[in-house]
Amino acid sequence: INGVDTPYFERDVENVCKCNINTIVLPNATIDSVRALDLKLNDLKSNVSIVVLIESAEGVETANEIVHVSNRIVGMMFGAEDFTKDIGVRRTITGSELFYARSKLVCVAHMNHLEVIDTPTTALHDEQIIKDDAELAKSMGFTGKAVIHPKHIDIVRKAFLPTKEEINEALDIVNEATRLFGDGMPDAFSLRGRMIDLPIIIR
Repeated sequence: INGVDTPYFERDVENVCKCNINTIVLPNATIDSVRALDLKLNDLKSNVSIVVLIESAEGVETANEIVHVSNRIVGMMFGAEDFTKDIGVRRTITGSELFYARSKLVCVAHMNHLEVIDTPTTALHDEQIIKDDAELAKSMGFTGKAVIHPKHIDIVRKAFLPTKEEINEALDIVNEATRLFGDGMPDAFSLRGRMIDLPIIIR
């Protein structure tokens, strides 16, 4: 929807609540804007959920406070274009300027058991850049990634699926833990020269 600071906010929320839509993405989310949206939804007696779009330095640094403003919040999304504008830097292909913000949002989201969706890749037609960026997001702990073009969907989906190698490795770890310890509490063991302990088994 349009942001709280626009003249379209209230009508957007009212129209969403008339439709079969179950989640609103709130742009440039702050403590105050989430509170305003939550109050509006309460006034409308709506069950709509909220995904907060974090796209400012303030949003990143207050992310944990933001997600506690409303019990409607089911996820967080990162907006890199506005974030880089806010901190006065140019967004690059490697994304090194986004590392801190991405890491902070991933930690806040997982700490609060929320979905965390990475910023879209702005390279429209370079499939390798899209693939690399999606794989980076997955490796950092994001649970999904926004897309801005239909051609990105399959690339991002594939990046977030476990590979055959990852599935086989997981099966080998679980099978070996079961063989060694049955239903008991597993201890550390070695599998093909790699130390396996409880966090790895659980993952």
